[in-house]
Amino acid sequence: MKIEIEIPDQVWNEDPTYSAYFKGVQEEVNRMAVSHYKYGRVDDNAKLSEVDELRSGLKRLLMYSTKGFTREQIDLIWGEDRRKPLNTGNTENLLDANNFFRLEFLFPKHPRAHFKAQTSTQSPGLTFVEEK
Repeated sequence: MKIEIEIPDQVWNEDPTYSAYFKGVQEEVNRMAVSHYKYGRVDDNAKLSEVDELRSGLKRLLMYSTKGFTREQIDLIWGEDRRKPLNTGNTENLLDANNFFRLEFLFPKHPRAHFKAQTSTQSPGLTFVEEK
């Protein structure tokens, strides 16, 4: 199956890095396809109710990088059973984290989940790398 995504020509022409961005999206889709064969339908309510998508995504984020997290936060996210290496730099963990966060977006468990576009003043903005 082929799905088309629309992006304004001007944006595409001015920023060719979007090609790499959409290749990354394709990699996320590929990971979800593999998961389909491992775990079944993504909208299986019985399985969805058992999964904490946010915590699962945060675990994978920590497997990629622990930067910005305190030891207490890491322990809270992982709990007692941490058998996986952290701070590996393996970008596969970022794809998996994105997919878990997208599942939370599609099937939210937050009691006040909603979508409301934010203005730039409501957004936390960008965080820049500190110079050393």
